[in-house]
Amino acid sequence: MNRTNLNILDMKVAPLRVKVAHMLREEITSGRLPLGSQISEQSIAEDLQISRTPVREAIMSLAVEGLVDVRPQSGTYVFGPDPDEIVSICQMRLVLESAALKILAKSDHKEIFVQTLVDNVRQAAKALSVNLEECHQLDTAFHRALIEASENPFLIQSYHGISNRLHALRQLLPFTKTRLNAALKQHRQLIAAIKQNDIKGAQSIIEEHIANVEAMLLERLDKPRGSHTVIRSRGSKRA
Repeated sequence: MNRTNLNILDMKVAPLRVKVAHMLREEITSGRLPLGSQISEQSIAEDLQISRTPVREAIMSLAVEGLVDVRPQSGTYVFGPDPDEIVSICQMRLVLESAALKILAKSDHKEIFVQTLVDNVRQAAKALSVNLEECHQLDTAFHRALIEASENPFLIQSYHGISNRLHALRQLLPFTKTRLNAALKQHRQLIAAIKQNDIKGAQSIIEEHIANVEAMLLERLDKPRGSHTVIRSRGSKRA
C-alpha cells in the first residue's frame, strides 16, 4: 500500500505516533484497510521509513478507540464487527441523534444550524449525479452537523466515541445511487419536520433512517440478527 508521507500531513508539530495513528485511522475509515484485515507493524514502519516504536504506539491508541484488535500470538487486525456490535452502535447513534434533535428544537441558533443542513442536502443532490463518493461523504457530514447542532460537548464527545467505527462500517453499505438518493430523501423529510417544530416526527424519521442502515449492515454480514435491534416506533416500516 502506498502510504502518505507523514511530513505533508497537516500535523507538523504532532508527535510521530499521533501522525501514524491519524494515517491509519484514515485508511481504516476510508476502507483502504478493510474490516478484519491484518495490519503489519513492520510493513508500516518500512513504508514510512520510521522505527516500529511509534507504529506500535499508534496501533495501541487505535485499539483504545476500538478500531483495531490486538491478538496475542496472532497479530493486529482491523476490527471486524459482529451483529450484536452493529446493533449496539446503531442503538447508541439513535439515542444521540434523537437527543440532538430535541435540543436543536429549543436552540437560539436553530435557524443557523438548519441552514447548514439545507446547504448539505443541496450539495449532496448535486453530487448524486456526478460524484457518489462526495455524496457519501456529505451523508456522513449531515449527521455530524446534526450532532454538533446540539452544542452539548458531552453529547458531541459521546458521538465521537463511535463515529470512527461507524464511518468504517459504511464500507459494508451498498455504494449505489439508489441508497444515497433514499438517504437524501429522508434528510429532506427530517429538515422539513425540524422547521415545523415536529420533533416527534423528526425523531421517527431518524429512527427509521438508522434502522434502515442497521438492516443493511446486518444483511451484508450475512449472519442472523440477534434479538435486540434498534427500537422502532409502532407501525413504522423499513424502506
